[in-house]
Amino acid sequence: MKRNISIRVICLIIATVILSGAVAYAAVLGSPYETLKNAVFDAAALTNATAETNITISVGGETLSIDNTYTQFNETSSLYNNYDENGETTGYVFSAEDSISLYPSIITNDGSQWYSVSRTQGYYSSYGYSRSILGGLGVRDRDSAQMRFYELLLDALVGDLKNNISMTADNGVRTIRGTLTENQVPELARAGLDMLVEQTGRYYFMRDISFDGSEYIYENNFISAGTKRVETYKQMVRLLTPEENQEMIDGTFYSSMGPNFHGFTLIDGINYLSIGERIVLDEYSVPATRSDFENVNNIMEIPMTSATLNYVHGEAEVDSNGNLSYINVSATIAVINIFGDAYDIDIEGCLLFTDIGSTNPECPIPGALQTFTRDFFIDSFGNEYVSVYFKQNPDGSIDMSSITTTYPGELDRVTVVDHDTHTITVIN
Repeated sequence: MKRNISIRVICLIIATVILSGAVAYAAVLGSPYETLKNAVFDAAALTNATAETNITISVGGETLSIDNTYTQFNETSSLYNNYDENGETTGYVFSAEDSISLYPSIITNDGSQWYSVSRTQGYYSSYGYSRSILGGLGVRDRDSAQMRFYELLLDALVGDLKNNISMTADNGVRTIRGTLTENQVPELARAGLDMLVEQTGRYYFMRDISFDGSEYIYENNFISAGTKRVETYKQMVRLLTPEENQEMIDGTFYSSMGPNFHGFTLIDGINYLSIGERIVLDEYSVPATRSDFENVNNIMEIPMTSATLNYVHGEAEVDSNGNLSYINVSATIAVINIFGDAYDIDIEGCLLFTDIGSTNPECPIPGALQTFTRDFFIDSFGNEYVSVYFKQNPDGSIDMSSITTTYPGELDRVTVVDHDTHTITVIN
């Protein structure tokens, strides 16, 4: 009897020690869910950091999409880069607070790289800086009623799953992990996924019907939830006159046209001037067919009818200062499209934060900030907020003679008409 009591006492002592240790451990580390949530919301409010994202989407082992970005952001400027799987930059956008927004625009037929630049109108809210590394939030927004609402919404979405997240620590750095299977997905998350499928399950394409040189008839086809809506239009068009061609080249075309300008219509690679508003000839709806997607190479472009989250695994690291260092997510989604085809979408994503508090984005075009000032826009174009285009000199400086308000892509399609021989020449 005494032996049994002794065993019980020993077990009670061991349990007490373990429980005390667990309580102390939890007090030091905090709740894994709360730690991760706070780090994510703090990251959303960062105004000075560098963020790198890598997202890969695959179907049946075939990679369909790779999206890699590298963003530098501080209190006065940002530089967003998009690059391919080889690390080569495929595009960027540079923005400076109350200054300019600049990005590569188009490579014209002669091989020239053009850039677009416009004035920005400032990123300040009524109480201070409001833009962040993830957009739309600022430091003071972190404690706002809006943020509190988002937190409560997230709590409701996660539900009891917060208890399935684990956390370890090493020298103050916390690693948080969690895995979610189909049966564990909260009902609110299921409803949100269904809503997303409904809103994104759309496809559009256009089809030419006829063109006689002045009367252009075409169809717009909108597919949603398995139903195709067909809208047939007639648009009267004409080629530009030689005088209008010259105005296009000089960059004065739009101001000279005024309210008579109804846009351009691109037909067989040639820009025609639209005459008047387009006229609706017919509208009707029919079921979508597979032939509507004969030019689609990506099965994900076919609208979905359902999507089920089968598996999600996530890992995140929070540094000793409470900053989110990285978050990795892998997921599998089972999809059924409008034709009954079933397939799995595999998603791999990573978000990495570095240089928090020490990021300093630099303008990729030397001299752009000094050249494209408010006075320059007003003196040159009479308007502070217009878009202009330019090229670089061989040494990387701005080619001042190339600056124009005409979109360079339209210069590729400037047409000259010889009314005597009835021939059309496209100026490249």
